[in-house]
Amino acid sequence: MWTVFWILLTLAVFAEIWLTGTVARFLGFWNTVAIIVLKLVLGIRLAFQHGRLTLEKLRAAIQNRQVPGIPVIEGALFVLAPFLIMIPGFLVSALGALLLWDRVRSWMAEKLRKIGIAWFSRRFLR
Repeated sequence: MWTVFWILLTLAVFAEIWLTGTVARFLGFWNTVAIIVLKLVLGIRLAFQHGRLTLEKLRAAIQNRQVPGIPVIEGALFVLAPFLIMIPGFLVSALGALLLWDRVRSWMAEKLRKIGIAWFSRRFLR
């Protein structure tokens, strides 16, 4: 399992480097650097906004004595998205932009919840 993970991670890094080089050849070096810097600034701004919103939702759920299951996962993905946008490169930034979309975030939160339940069951409920 870990071997597959490391192979996929290595392929993703090479794909990211290749795509960044291709964009740099097409747009020019300085334009590509400008895009990466703008993504960094946008990511920082979004991280502050989304982090604050997520903490407010979490506090409200706890004060109402609700178990914040899916909202916590969605909130974590909502906070993760700007950090993915800040990473230099375009593939990871695209994933971060997709996580800002409610439908994608809800779908991914449900998948992660199912994976978490399956992992917990295998690990502790044998």
